Amino acid sequence: MTISDELALPLQSSSELYVPHIGWLRYPSSDIVLLHLREGSFEFREQAFLWSFLREADTFLDIGAHCGLFSALASQMIGENGRILAFEPNPDILPFLVANTERGKVDVHAIALSDASGEATLWQGGSSDTALSSIAYELSNAEHSTVKTQTLDDFLATNNIGQVALAKVDVEGSELKLFRGSKQTLKRKSVLAFVVEFTEENMRKAGYSALQLTAQLSEYGYRPYKLATETAEIIPFEMNESIAYENILFTYDLAAIVARLGQSAPENARRSKDIVDRGAAADALVRSLWSIEKEATKRLAIINDLTAALKRDKLARAIYAISRLRARIRSQILG
Repeated sequence: MTISDELALPLQSSSELYVPHIGWLRYPSSDIVLLHLREGSFEFREQAFLWSFLREADTFLDIGAHCGLFSALASQMIGENGRILAFEPNPDILPFLVANTERGKVDVHAIALSDASGEATLWQGGSSDTALSSIAYELSNAEHSTVKTQTLDDFLATNNIGQVALAKVDVEGSELKLFRGSKQTLKRKSVLAFVVEFTEENMRKAGYSALQLTAQLSEYGYRPYKLATETAEIIPFEMNESIAYENILFTYDLAAIVARLGQSAPENARRSKDIVDRGAAADALVRSLWSIEKEATKRLAIINDLTAALKRDKLARAIYAISRLRARIRSQILG
């Protein structure tokens, strides 16, 4: 069921920012995604890919939509002949998702897609970590709520949804559960491509590995590709190790993906390139600042160690001087 108007609650402690080529979006004031968007490098490869890939009549699934960045982006391209469906179970975030998306263009569903239809406990991230909320594992010191779950197979069948061009999956450790509930969808090749978040820590806490998740998709003919940094292109690769954090594209039809990217509308191709250029520059700057901070931290630690050593040396010298003085006084008394 699409989220109703009464769930569009007033936004508390929100901040607005302008995202190039998308517009103004609202986020919780202390949210980590807001911080990264302000830095200018947040998932810029993924944004660029969507601009080059999506078409006016496409169906796009935003699974784990959070505040709606990618749904808002998709609504810039997908028109009334297409569909955008956003899934977000976190009750704290739903008002932001609704505020950031147009009701006539984006259908918001307050459910978690998983391996079974029913209910699950959602462990909600704190005020700065709402994007880390998960049904896959418990978060320490976190609030929790009961949310509705549904399999992707059931959802697509119930809502009479045919071919899906792209599904972006970001469900904080529940990726394997989601695809276990998508076997008919995968078997029928109902989704041309998935962009799936791989985060080693989340997978470990959920009890599976990157290889297991890849195997689940590969069983149905979906192969992994990386999103290029310089342009909106994809790069074949073999999944043979864990991934700290990266979004990986899976498709059963590489030729169709390449054709779409090659036939992107000129204006969308320009936007895509601009996003890549901006994002790559911002990413380089952030990494440079991290490197400077890391080096500064290392040098500060050395200074602290030297200071401590100097203090110890001074103390040792003082103790030695006192012992010499005591010996001299004792000698004078006894002499």
